[in-house]
Amino acid sequence: MEASRFDLAVSEDVKMVEALFSRSQLPEGWSYYLAKAESTRDDREAAAITAMLKFHSEGYEARASALIASLICLDQAAEAYKGGDDQAARVALQHCHWNCKALSEALDEGPDYVPIYAGKKKRASAGGHGRQKTFAPLIGAFEELLIERRPEGGWPSKAAAVRALLEEMQKLDVDEHLSSENLEQTLTNWLRRKALAQTFKDTSKP
Repeated sequence: MEASRFDLAVSEDVKMVEALFSRSQLPEGWSYYLAKAESTRDDREAAAITAMLKFHSEGYEARASALIASLICLDQAAEAYKGGDDQAARVALQHCHWNCKALSEALDEGPDYVPIYAGKKKRASAGGHGRQKTFAPLIGAFEELLIERRPEGGWPSKAAAVRALLEEMQKLDVDEHLSSENLEQTLTNWLRRKALAQTFKDTSKP
């Protein structure tokens, strides 16, 4: 990745995160959340995962967590690029995009936003989302795990990625939307979808 292209990508992502911050109406200023992201330098990957798990559990009320996770990913991208790891830089930027998309959806719906890990009753009270809406958060979580759990050098195959993430996906499917008997095949099928196919390509071995 050329320096000019990377700088442009980061600049655009910073603008995207700043725009979401403006929409979030958070109690603290921009510098506060920059400092929170900076304070995670010792273990940024774990901090980003923890922040997004909080957001996916609490939804709109935890929108600051999604913002901080996005900032952490931007820092990860910059560090990876500086260290010569273009692939890790691209993956970190992709993860930032996913976090921003999730945050944007929460801001669109406000306090009524139903997070990924909400229970059945809360989803039902939100008016029902249909089969596609039900699976969308799980597909998004699977994509996040593909990025976060990518082994050094990338995923060797779709089968290896599915086997590695199978147990975590079972834990995330708290409402049992997915059949345990067919979960491995379901995850494999998801990897053939256009969006996830690209994510797998970006996180697999060259």
